[in-house]
Amino acid sequence: MYSLNLNNTNNMEELYWTTKDGTRILVDDMTESHLRNALKMIIRRINQEKQIRRKQESMQSYKEKVMLNAALHDYGFDPNWD
Repeated sequence: MYSLNLNNTNNMEELYWTTKDGTRILVDDMTESHLRNALKMIIRRINQEKQIRRKQESMQSYKEKVMLNAALHDYGFDPNWD
């Protein structure tokens, strides 16, 4: 798991990137390629979260339609059925 940690020392912001193995790296000391890869990972995660959220909203919308349809139609009751 990756995370960013903010430390305020002497009114200077120090941002640390924590790698999945627990190593903390000062963001200012990260190489350009590491920064690029970190940004790509962040964008991928945001897109994955958006996709999951859309699926959940779509499923909720489907459930609401089914419930509405069931409420509008009384399935299983026929007063003329003997």
